[in-house]
Amino acid sequence: MNPLIMILSFFLLGQFVLASGLGFFANNLSSHFSGTALLSFDAASVTELTIRDNEGKHVALVRTASGWVLSESGNFPADSKKVDTLLNKLTEIKGGPFIATSDGAAKRFRVTDNDFERKLSLEGSVGSLATLYLGTSLGTQKIHVRRAGEVGISQIPFVIWSVSTNSDEWMDGNVLQINSTDVDTLSWGTITIKKLPSEDDHKFKEQKEMAISEKDQISGNEDRSSGAPVWAIFSDEPDHSLPEAIVNKLIGYLERLRISGLLSPSAHDEYDHKNPVFTLKILFKDKEKWIYKLVKRPQEADYAIIASNWTQWMRLPAVIAERLIEVMSDPAFGSVIQNKNAPHVEKAPFKKDVPTVKKRASQKSATSVEKIISQKERHLKGENPLKKENK
Repeated sequence: MNPLIMILSFFLLGQFVLASGLGFFANNLSSHFSGTALLSFDAASVTELTIRDNEGKHVALVRTASGWVLSESGNFPADSKKVDTLLNKLTEIKGGPFIATSDGAAKRFRVTDNDFERKLSLEGSVGSLATLYLGTSLGTQKIHVRRAGEVGISQIPFVIWSVSTNSDEWMDGNVLQINSTDVDTLSWGTITIKKLPSEDDHKFKEQKEMAISEKDQISGNEDRSSGAPVWAIFSDEPDHSLPEAIVNKLIGYLERLRISGLLSPSAHDEYDHKNPVFTLKILFKDKEKWIYKLVKRPQEADYAIIASNWTQWMRLPAVIAERLIEVMSDPAFGSVIQNKNAPHVEKAPFKKDVPTVKKRASQKSATSVEKIISQKERHLKGENPLKKENK
C-alpha cells in the first residue's frame, strides 16, 4: 500500500476517534446537570441556613417551632416569609448544562472554595444537605454557581442581593407593633389614656358627645353606633374624652411601628438611656404589659427603643421616632414631653387675632346650637324661652 495513503488513513481514523470522544464528553457534560434540580430536597427539609460572603461576614438562620430566628443575635425573630421564599426559589431552580469544569474557570467565575460572592450552607435534621458557591453575575438576572464536591459550573436565574449577609436585612422589623383591639391602657409621663366601650360605661357618655366634631354636631351626621371605642384621658386634670383624630394618629403609629435594625451591645453606652425621651407603657386587656423607652444619641438624630419584652435594643428611624414624639406631645393630651433629648418640633405659624370667615361662621353655628339647647332646657323648666330672651 502506498505509504502516503496509509498516513492519510491513520490521520482520518485519529480525527474520527477524537470527534467521537469530544461528542461523548459534551453529551455527558450537558446531561449531567441539564434539567435536574439544583437541590435534591425540598425547602421544608432545611432547618439551618448560613450565608457567607468573601469578606468574612455571615448571617445564621435557624428554623424553630415559631418560625425562623437569627441564632447569633439572641434568637431574634427573622422574617420567616422572606427566608421561606428564598428556600422555595432555590429548591425550584432547574440547572442548565455545565459551561465549564476547569479550576481556571472556577477562579474566573469566582466559585472556588475560597473565593466566591456568596456561600450558602444548608443543613437539615440529618446534617449537611448542600453547599452552594455563588459567583459572578451574568447581567442582572443570572449568576454562576457550583455545588460543593463537584467541578461543573452552571448558570442559574438568581440575584446576589437576595442573599445579604447583613442580619438587619433578615430580621422581623414588626416585633414592636401592637394590635389596638388588644390594648386597654396607654400611659407616658403624667398622661394615661384608657379605651372604654361606648355603650357600657355611662359615665363617659357625655364626654363622648363632646368629642364629636362641631361639624357633625351641626349637621346631625354624628356616628353613635354601639360598640365604638372611646378613649378617655386620666391625669391631674378632670377626666375627658379625646378627639378621635389624635388618638387614631397615635394608635396608627404604634400599629405600624417598624424598627430598622438591632443595636450592637457595644454601642449601648453611646445613647442616653438614663434620660429617655419618653417611656411608653402599654397595658393589654389580658394584663400583659409592655414598656417602650425611646433613647437618643446626644447631638444626633439617632434613636433606639429599649423594650421590656426584648433583650435586644432596636434602632428606630428618626422620622418615625420624631413623629411619635410630636403626636405624644399634642396639647390634646394635656402635656408636652419635656426632655433635653427631645427634638424641637416647629409648628406651622397662624394668626389667632385675625379670625377667618370660616372660623367666624363656625363660631356663629356653634352659638346657634348652644342657643337652641338653652331654649330647650328653659322649656323643660316651664319657662317661656322667647320671653326670657326678650328681656
